[in-house]
Amino acid sequence: MLRQKLQSRPSQSPNYSLSISSSNNNESSNLLRRIRQFFKLEENEPANFMCMTQGDSSTGTSSSSSSPLVVFTRPTTDSTQIDLSINSSISNTETSLFAYQEDNDAVPIEAFEEYVNKMHVDGDFGFAQLYEEITNATKAYSFSSDISLYECNRCKNRYSNILTYEHSRVKLSHDERDESFGYINANYVDGYQKPNAYIATQGPLPNTFADFWRMILEKNCSIVVMITNVKEKGRIKCDQYWPDEGIEFYGSIQVTHLHTIVYAFYTKRIFTIKIRNSKKRGGIERLVYQYHFTDWPDHGVPYYILPVLSFIKKSSRSNPQLGGPIVVHCSAGVGRTGTYIVIDAMMKQIKHKATVNIHNFLKHIRHQRNYLVQTEEQFIFIYDVLLEANKSDETELNDKNIESYIKKLNETVSPDGTKLIDRQFELITDFKPKDYQISAGNMNFNKEKNRTQSILPVNNSRVVLARKPGIEGSEYINATYLNFGIVIYYYHFRVGFNFIESSREKKQAICLYLSAWRFREDNLRNGVLSNKTNWPAVIPPVFKMLSIINF
Repeated sequence: MLRQKLQSRPSQSPNYSLSISSSNNNESSNLLRRIRQFFKLEENEPANFMCMTQGDSSTGTSSSSSSPLVVFTRPTTDSTQIDLSINSSISNTETSLFAYQEDNDAVPIEAFEEYVNKMHVDGDFGFAQLYEEITNATKAYSFSSDISLYECNRCKNRYSNILTYEHSRVKLSHDERDESFGYINANYVDGYQKPNAYIATQGPLPNTFADFWRMILEKNCSIVVMITNVKEKGRIKCDQYWPDEGIEFYGSIQVTHLHTIVYAFYTKRIFTIKIRNSKKRGGIERLVYQYHFTDWPDHGVPYYILPVLSFIKKSSRSNPQLGGPIVVHCSAGVGRTGTYIVIDAMMKQIKHKATVNIHNFLKHIRHQRNYLVQTEEQFIFIYDVLLEANKSDETELNDKNIESYIKKLNETVSPDGTKLIDRQFELITDFKPKDYQISAGNMNFNKEKNRTQSILPVNNSRVVLARKPGIEGSEYINATYLNFGIVIYYYHFRVGFNFIESSREKKQAICLYLSAWRFREDNLRNGVLSNKTNWPAVIPPVFKMLSIINF
């Protein structure tokens, strides 16, 4: 097992003394390589490596054993010592602290759908077990976050329990007089085969606006991903750190708001940033794009996967090839932030290796910032998004390639004559909501309001009527809100009773009619529905009379 202990407070430019005990001499070279990666040492950075036996006076331990001991030191006068004890039975496995091993327990993409479906069985029991295992494994991590707790830095933390690990924290430029040691509540997080691909950070506070923009400038960041609203349920989740329009100064950084584009589920803002009076100093302006997802619910995860998938793809692809890390933040910088990072990294792994390894990747990045992917629900959401990404492929078009794409839809894609448009239709209709998602339509007192039990409204998006006291299901109608309108299933209003033979059918028709009428009245009041001519001007007397019947 790994055990780490920081024995002194870091100096301004931390230096390290690292001792690792092992029962296997052959482990040394691999461990030293990983140590360099862990401490982000450059190839030419001076470092001393020595092999000793356990019990050497420099380790402060005594033992009759002669197990090999690897000691790494940076030249230092004020060192920070870290002791690691590595059990030889796991030191060569992919559970190492120092690297994400993508092939360990990876799921081939062709087996991913079956794997996800299996994990969803029995109320997501498989996911619950796996998430608990990850949580328990990462609870054992005990990395230093001392600098986060310095008196001058406490006010820079939005939440007292979300601190930054010292070994992965983002350090702003600072001089010897800066007691904060360039502190900002932000950590580097690895991507797929790309160290430090992201900066995970909290939603900026008013007293950290200047630090936030300085980080953007110093770390050459071009993309900021924001996955929270400024206020949710009346609580401030992230203070607005950008100007609504024009120019604003944050410390030494000038931020100019150039343009805003509002989409259905997110907003894209374009800024330029530069150092104040930089023209006199030969500086240049830099473009920064903020992708702000605005449809994440206060609790839980988004119900619709495709908008999230599209948002992640667009924001990630916008980062220039030579750009710095993508800055990702929500409120605390761990839950939604971690969800974004894992999805983006795993989509890259799918593209490169056609495998998925969510749980091991999450274990790895939790070494870099605590609590990433904060809830089991977010963990499950990652799997569902990646499954959708694999099944749906690319579906968005721009106006330049619509014509060529439409022609492509009519191309045959299989020996049996199936066309691409048929294949896409199969993918769309393949989706089947789970029973708990359509439970309202399956209630006994609502079944007679459904034309068919094969078409039921999904709970999260169904139209809910004003409830009538004492009448079960009085709020139910088989109707669903969509982005661009409402789909409603019911018998035509002007159905003639001469076409209805049985009393049951007549009762069902009347029941549907009354529900549809109440739906009209409720939504006319709320401005959801316009008064089209195909609606009867008044409710017929026969239905007024029958409305007292308890259906």
